[in-house]
Amino acid sequence: MNFESLTKMLVKEKREILINHAHLKFGVALAISVGGIIYTFFVIKRIKPPKSKPLKVSPGNGGRAISREESGDHGDDHRALQSSIISKNDEHKREIKSLRSKIKILEERETNLDIQLLEYYGLKEQETAVMELQDMLSLNTMEAKLYNPKIESLKLDNERLEAQVADYAKAVNELEAAKAKIKLLKKNFALKPNKIRNIF
Repeated sequence: MNFESLTKMLVKEKREILINHAHLKFGVALAISVGGIIYTFFVIKRIKPPKSKPLKVSPGNGGRAISREESGDHGDDHRALQSSIISKNDEHKREIKSLRSKIKILEERETNLDIQLLEYYGLKEQETAVMELQDMLSLNTMEAKLYNPKIESLKLDNERLEAQVADYAKAVNELEAAKAKIKLLKKNFALKPNKIRNIF
């Protein structure tokens, strides 16, 4: 497995983890919202209007029973209860809104951190690649140092061979000159007996 495929695999795994993490965060936010709504529903259902108290007999009213409606207490209690329920409902709505806002902020922060983490991993991978290249460069430098003496030796052998070639060329020229001289001398020797004969 080469470095590039390993990098792609790591980035893919990280993206899958980030997506799963985002789904988990979304699920938690949804659960909190639904939980708040259910809690509000149960609180409203639990707070029931108080049962009407038995009728009071007022002696100053000819023994006639006076209900709470007549006394005016029931209307005040009912309004107070409605006001309390509305207040609690508003409070829960504000709390849910605040929680959603906080979740959104946390999700944005998480996204930024994920981006920074991916950038960090990218830099780490680049750093690893640079270190590998430096190692390769060091190895090549060491090999070059090992080959330098051999190169110098080959250069010296080449210079020696060039000198030998030059000497050989010189020797060939000298040999050709000697051959020409011998040929000339032979020719001269061949002509001299004829001259001697012509004299006699």
